Amino acid sequence: MKKLEYLAARLALGFFRLLPLGLARGLGRGASTLTWVLLAQPRRTALRNIRLGFPEKDEVWVRRTARATYRQLGSSLGEMLQLPRFDKAWVARNVRFVGMEPLEACLAQGRGVIALGCHFGNWELQGGAWALRGYPTAVVAFPQSNHQVDELILKNRESTGMKVIYTGHHGTAQLLQHLKRGGVAGILADQNAGKDGLRLPFFGRDCSVAKAPAVLARKTGAALIPGFLVRESDGTFTNYALPEIPIAQTGDVERDILETTKAWLRVQEDFIRRYPEQYFWLHRRWKHYENH
Repeated sequence: MKKLEYLAARLALGFFRLLPLGLARGLGRGASTLTWVLLAQPRRTALRNIRLGFPEKDEVWVRRTARATYRQLGSSLGEMLQLPRFDKAWVARNVRFVGMEPLEACLAQGRGVIALGCHFGNWELQGGAWALRGYPTAVVAFPQSNHQVDELILKNRESTGMKVIYTGHHGTAQLLQHLKRGGVAGILADQNAGKDGLRLPFFGRDCSVAKAPAVLARKTGAALIPGFLVRESDGTFTNYALPEIPIAQTGDVERDILETTKAWLRVQEDFIRRYPEQYFWLHRRWKHYENH
């Protein structure tokens, strides 16, 4: 089975790299449409999550947003499979960078930056775009269970010049060294953190939120700067870097981490409200406290 997974992944990567970008996006959207029609469980999850997040909206808006979410994910898939074709010139033409001055100031001072992101827009392209712009970027990721497929995905991601750091003890040491050297570490911090997370409200409902970014920033002195890559209607992107989230230093460590994480959650929710169709609603964000 793992051999078949690897062959399928290699075939998909090879095929998509031969296509014009517009066609790759179109095929990705076609695949997402099939997923919407054929797979009931993720469709129900997306619809339920959007209803929970926006209880004031009617069912027509909910379903329209869910379908738009699927189309956006399909476009992102087509782009992700073409990552090795993107270069500095493509990024210069297709990605507008807004609010990067604080991040650039940190890098000029040799201070590390934790780029806080979430599963929004094309998050796979975001780190690559930062690296191609010249920022020393590493992203934190989970390894795939299929070693051969993992190697393909790793090579695809690192083709843009960014580094991938896997979670785990060795990865933590790499991450700390990267920040110490004044690098940018991209962390997606928006999914259910289970029993180890902080219990905080997200769209008015309790969820489990990862505290690792706040802990890491407090430990290393790195700046916490949120970033979102927004897909525009003309097929280009706007990368927004938001103001640094201050790290509380009151002496009460647990409270400091809680307040910092609350601030990140507010930023995240505000941006998702502005672009709801660009968020990954297929994840059960509130599941840890659904029965509480």
